[in-house]
Amino acid sequence: MLRAVARFVNSQILERLRLHGFTFFRDCILISAAFSLAELARFDGSVPRVEWRHLAIVMPALWLVYCTFSYLYGIHRRLWTYAGMRDLRALLTAVVMASATGLVADLLIFGKARPLPVSVVFMGGFFVLPALLAARVGQVFFRRTNKVEGKLRVLIVGAGEGGQVVAADLLNHAEWNQAPVAFVDDDPKKYRMRVHGVPVLGTTEHIPALVDGLRVDIVGIAVPSASAPQMERILKIVQETDVRIQILPTRTEALAEHRALRLRDINLDDLLERPGSRSHRDEALTIEAVHGRTVLVTGAAGSIGSELCRQLLSLEPARVVALDNNETGLFHLEQEIGALPDGELFATVLADISNETDLDMVFRRFAPNLVFHAGAYKHVPMLERHPEQAVFVNVLGTFNLCRLASRQQCERFVFISTDKAVSPVNNLGFSKRIGELIVRAHSASSSTAFCCVRFGNVVGSRGSALPEFVRQIDAGGPVTVTHPDVERYFMTIPEAVSLVISAGTFAGGGELYMLDMGEPIRIDNLVKRMIRLRGLRPGKDIDIQYTGLRPGEKLSEELIFVGEESSPTTNPAVFALRDERAIGLRELNESVGRLAAVARRGDSAMVSEMLSNLATSRPADLQQSDAAG
Repeated sequence: MLRAVARFVNSQILERLRLHGFTFFRDCILISAAFSLAELARFDGSVPRVEWRHLAIVMPALWLVYCTFSYLYGIHRRLWTYAGMRDLRALLTAVVMASATGLVADLLIFGKARPLPVSVVFMGGFFVLPALLAARVGQVFFRRTNKVEGKLRVLIVGAGEGGQVVAADLLNHAEWNQAPVAFVDDDPKKYRMRVHGVPVLGTTEHIPALVDGLRVDIVGIAVPSASAPQMERILKIVQETDVRIQILPTRTEALAEHRALRLRDINLDDLLERPGSRSHRDEALTIEAVHGRTVLVTGAAGSIGSELCRQLLSLEPARVVALDNNETGLFHLEQEIGALPDGELFATVLADISNETDLDMVFRRFAPNLVFHAGAYKHVPMLERHPEQAVFVNVLGTFNLCRLASRQQCERFVFISTDKAVSPVNNLGFSKRIGELIVRAHSASSSTAFCCVRFGNVVGSRGSALPEFVRQIDAGGPVTVTHPDVERYFMTIPEAVSLVISAGTFAGGGELYMLDMGEPIRIDNLVKRMIRLRGLRPGKDIDIQYTGLRPGEKLSEELIFVGEESSPTTNPAVFALRDERAIGLRELNESVGRLAAVARRGDSAMVSEMLSNLATSRPADLQQSDAAG
């Protein structure tokens, strides 16, 4: 046993010597030089030979004392590339304690026969501090003497922790071809300071002048803790210039996307001017609602569906079943989630929700407790040309799922709707509004708690306009916008999904929820901001072409019908809507049956007309239609 302990201790000591042996050896040389300089200063350059002998005898003890305190304060373990005041205080404390120890030992142990004069002990300690500090930061500054010429010149906004990380990384990675030339920071105490040798030359108000004076190529915003109003103010100032703008992601974002914490281009989420998290989800309540249950997600290969799968897996389900008819998308999702720690709880099903036979097999096999129905066709122009597909997928698919969920006695069914279902003018809106009516009709006669969640556009969804704008800008333009006055509601995909799950947990049956989408954003203004953030000028470097509204497209969307009343829920970002326009299940079943029959005949004009009539009719209208038929 004692031999094993001895071997372990010896191995630890050898490992530390291997890692830090050179550092201690270098420090011993510096300590020797510092005390030699102290002897020279004490004796005006003519040091008696006996004093050199005394110093040589005492030197090993000095090495031991200074290196011991350096070890105790962790001086050798610190990453001096990112040195700050805390590191400097630690080094100062270690040197002071070592000097004090040496002085006490010199006085107490040796008495009048002490080999070193008190002044040498004092001066030696005074010289050791800058020597050890220079050794640690000198190699960092040596690496940073590379000329800025030929590199992109970066002005860093924020001289705090984030800015220090950015500066250090740029200085240490010559292959990035970027070099920090200055900082700006709104803290007046930092003015004229140097961070990693880079000066703080002013506040954010000085950005335009510094961009011109320093020939800046990139403004890097390194303030990840900035609030939305603060970030908007900074962006407004920077956009007075013509330089490219980059931003430091939050640590959470960097970890989630498995990437380094370094400057990146402004993305679409940054332009929403929304707080970082508005979901306010009650995690305990959400986990309680999902824990140990089998969850079915339709449209799982899409933007919303795939994020639903990711977030639901973190809520301790028994299983998450991902259903989609997109073979490739489902395969990639399976590859991604299967590699996660909870991947064994994930199952995929290749099926079409318009095929009730396939769905019945899925419900019999997995017996889901919860259903999140995100599967739908969503592109307005496509469904204007192919209205029958809106019937098969968005209408019949929803009807099939509701009927099977009710028969299976699922606990909850959450239907994901859209703002285009409000006062609809196109086949997408008509079909999604009918989906809301189908869900509410089943709720009235089922033990399953059915609910609908309505929200607007999400940033980065597949096939949406915003990623296309980015592609057009990067290609040199032109950027095509339908109309200068068109505006839309936006939110991020993770935020929307978090709120959908939250709404589903407290649904009792028959509810229609609306997510807080903030204020609508004018697309023309958004595109111009995207161009400026690339360091380009709208209308000069990148042209904007207005193509006109497409068939079935509106200038602006609505979130509630006229006459609908909204009320708060336990989640401040989710509102409950009161809608009196419910249709009975029997009447709806008959109307959907007639609609499906016409869709199978391929009469597109008649299908569009019937979709419109069903989406906008009231129960009395359907009864009159039945009587006429």
